[in-house]
Amino acid sequence: MLAGRPLIRPNCLTRSVTRYFFLRRAGVDLSLCFGAAWRQGELVQAPGHCWLVKDGKPYLEMSDPLSGFVPIYSLPQVGHSADG
Repeated sequence: MLAGRPLIRPNCLTRSVTRYFFLRRAGVDLSLCFGAAWRQGELVQAPGHCWLVKDGKPYLEMSDPLSGFVPIYSLPQVGHSADG
C-alpha cells in the first residue's frame, strides 16, 4: 500500500514534480515539461502529461512522451536559468 493514499495520487504530475524538486535541489539542470495529447492533427484537452527534460531529452521516463504528447509549457522556461 502506498503511503499518502488517497490524498496523493501516483500519477505523472506527482512523480515529475517530486523528482523535479529534489533533483533541482541536488543541482541537476533539468526542466519540468507539461504537454497535451496530439491526436489526428489536433490538440486534445485530456489526457495531459508531465515529464522531466534533461539535455533536451525526456529524463527518467519509461517511454518517450514526445511520441504522443506535444510540449506546451516548461519550468524553468527554455533559455531562463533557475536563479533568475
